[in-house]
Amino acid sequence: MTSLDVDIGDLPPLTVFLGSVSPGIDKLEDNIHFLHDNEFEHKSKSSNFIWPLIENNSIEDSNLNNSLVATLHPQYLNIARPPLNNNGIYESNTYVSLPFHITNLFDKVIEHKTPNKSVDGGFQIGANVGSLMPDPFEYVHLNPGCLSEILELDNLDRSNNTFDNNDNKNPFTKLTNNFNKLLKLNHSNNSVDNFNNFKNFQDLPSTISKSTVFEKFLTYDNDVYHKNLNSVDTSKILVSCNINVLNLITIDNDNNYRNPTTFQSSKPYTSLLEMETEEPKSYSKTIEVPILRLQLKENYIITTMKVFKSHKTPFVVMGLNSGEIILINLNNLSFVHINNFVNDISKSSISLNTTIGSNSVSPTIINESVTSLEIINNSIYEFLIVAGYSNGEIILLNPFVNDDISKTHYLKTVVDNDRFVTYFKKFDLSPFVNKKLLEQKSSSNINPFRTSEEFDDETPNVVVGHLKISHKPITCITSTISLVNPSTSLSFNPLLIAVGGDDGLIKLMNLSLTYNCNYGNNNASKSIISDVISNYFQDGIKDLTFSNDFKILSVVGNGDLIELFNLRYYNVNSLLNQKKLEPVSSGSTKRSRSGTVNSTNSTSNNNNNITTNALSLFLSPSVSSPSTSLEINRHNDDNNDVLYPPSVKDIKLLCRLKSHSNIVSKIMFIKNDQVINKGFENKDSNTFYRLVSCGNDGRVIFWEFDIKGLPKIKKTLIPKKRSKKKKLKGHTKSKSMNFDESLNLPSQANNSVSNMNNLLNQSHSKSNSHINLNDLTDQVKGITGLYQSLYESRFKRHYNKLLVEQHKIDEGKFNTIIHPIINDKLVPAIEIPLTSVDFTCWFKDGKISNIYIDNGNFWCMGKNGDIIRYVIE
Repeated sequence: MTSLDVDIGDLPPLTVFLGSVSPGIDKLEDNIHFLHDNEFEHKSKSSNFIWPLIENNSIEDSNLNNSLVATLHPQYLNIARPPLNNNGIYESNTYVSLPFHITNLFDKVIEHKTPNKSVDGGFQIGANVGSLMPDPFEYVHLNPGCLSEILELDNLDRSNNTFDNNDNKNPFTKLTNNFNKLLKLNHSNNSVDNFNNFKNFQDLPSTISKSTVFEKFLTYDNDVYHKNLNSVDTSKILVSCNINVLNLITIDNDNNYRNPTTFQSSKPYTSLLEMETEEPKSYSKTIEVPILRLQLKENYIITTMKVFKSHKTPFVVMGLNSGEIILINLNNLSFVHINNFVNDISKSSISLNTTIGSNSVSPTIINESVTSLEIINNSIYEFLIVAGYSNGEIILLNPFVNDDISKTHYLKTVVDNDRFVTYFKKFDLSPFVNKKLLEQKSSSNINPFRTSEEFDDETPNVVVGHLKISHKPITCITSTISLVNPSTSLSFNPLLIAVGGDDGLIKLMNLSLTYNCNYGNNNASKSIISDVISNYFQDGIKDLTFSNDFKILSVVGNGDLIELFNLRYYNVNSLLNQKKLEPVSSGSTKRSRSGTVNSTNSTSNNNNNITTNALSLFLSPSVSSPSTSLEINRHNDDNNDVLYPPSVKDIKLLCRLKSHSNIVSKIMFIKNDQVINKGFENKDSNTFYRLVSCGNDGRVIFWEFDIKGLPKIKKTLIPKKRSKKKKLKGHTKSKSMNFDESLNLPSQANNSVSNMNNLLNQSHSKSNSHINLNDLTDQVKGITGLYQSLYESRFKRHYNKLLVEQHKIDEGKFNTIIHPIINDKLVPAIEIPLTSVDFTCWFKDGKISNIYIDNGNFWCMGKNGDIIRYVIE
């Protein structure tokens, strides 16, 4: 094993550390396994700690002797960093996150060679580098460092499936797969074999020499790669990108690295320890050999990365500083390079100043860094890549097209805009498009696995949507329909995409409102941005995460706290399937405060009354509405032919978590299977949540809270203005529900209740019957009208509250709900976490990029490339 012990006489001079921001990184080293430095291990209080993620309801089990302990593994892995590129065009020269074996060596030099370091306040690595030099990496605070993720594979399940094992021998496999495709037309997921049927995917080993983005394979053997990746002994893969090198490392069923190699070397673990005058020495090294090590061209930097599975097929998608995106199918090592149609300037004869009418035109789509990625599921496409860029633009990409991407060119043209969004290409990702497509397939021979050609004649088909929502970088994107962290607890999910950026705003897109691309300035009452959530992080957001039941949205950014928002939803299926809206207790009536019979318990058989009951349930402010809550009927809707996603009812700030001492960069909700159960039932998942956070203070903090136990947000006392009472003569029209006409709010005179009842009657008459192509448009209009009416009622209620509290609001047309910032003194806070683990002894800059938790191990991954592991025993 590689040891960090160094003799005092072999320490390098101090000047080599002061003259460079990355000392000792002059070539690409191997990925080395290091033994923890004993000196730091004894000083650190984090060598072991009580594991907090355990279901423990017993007083006896709360004893420390019976608790589980997370113990530091005796070795850690460093993902090697390539040297700075020769031209220095893109790589940062002001700050580099350095691994522990470099910073530890620097600390020893300071301790033994400069005992008077306290006189001038000490030394810093790179202190002599010119401070006035401009940094080539424009967004220094977004410098990604080493990006690492662990993905769990399904090799054991696949080996137990005898049908899969005999696929190659069964002559009817191809026929059976085609028949299965036909039977699963109404599912959002297509066959795994469909990944091999797209012409735009290229074979990586055979085309790497001709590639414009890949440099070479550093480590790759075809037989070794597929044997290790598909072996039943491989349970996980570690995918790690450092600057421009991609590493794929396999992990066995005991959570150990599969390919460590120990050998004697004539060179130490860093060039800083090499002495030309000394006689050659022998050093013991243990390295990890990746099954795949791939290097990109020197002018590329991997700025963001996602690892995910689709139909049990592992994928990795990488965003580059040039604006290009690479998607690699790890099963067969095929890839698609999305770049030619976005950066081809020479083939476009349109200049930058060309205008078509009032629309501005640019010959390129994006020429900025990709700063965030998200993978979302959809009923039409295999999956979509949502890419955020440093100029505030977002593109939705469909990599599975049969067209040659290199021969198609996209012209960036402004087609519409509203107050918050500029649209370059509109899209329709509502749930009704898939329904329309399925009905068309029943009477036509349309290829069921084509993508957007049935709905959009524009080329290229790879670009599904394109819009700009900010003037600053998009730093994070999350979704309720994500493939990266899929949820299996709900039979239907809200169609929400949350976007955060350096402007400090959270922008929520509701895909249910995108039907027929009916949004933008032409429809002043509609925008693709349904909510703009102001929050504590006005200088930038780092990460957004939905809870597993989508009721909590966590936000972290340029601040030392965590903000949690509570989302409530309307259950659209319960409203449309009105036969389920039965009285809670038949034969009894319940009076409301106003003295009228509660509509939820009405036993009238009149259809109009049933619709009114459903509407009152839908608009009821009570959380416990029996038939429209998202939880009650989510397991009872399996027999329905069509499931519609829920609609947002309200969004409220819940609380803040305060325990970090620096910027929080990552937050993750804990799933039930990540909690170790010692014979006790899990706590109520409807109100109880566990989460873990990390950031630039070098700490990982575990939290838990119960919504029922949190105090409510304090309300501000607004002094009431005294007004002179006027005598009313006769009947006068009340103006209490009227709004300023300049706000463009929904009019009260439209009688939204009766309009919604008409929509419900229209949709109910067809929702439980066989769908006819002739009636499809009318039904879709009724359901989309229902979604819009729900949003308008929420919109009106929100601004009515603001008008009452603030007495006025800025003039202008609003088509988006803007949530105000709430004073920090009014928001409840949790300041005592479950456990806090300090990693600053290993990560000197305190920057932790990611964490991974399973039942037996806890992994902490730093931006410097070091991966620390704890074993839970």
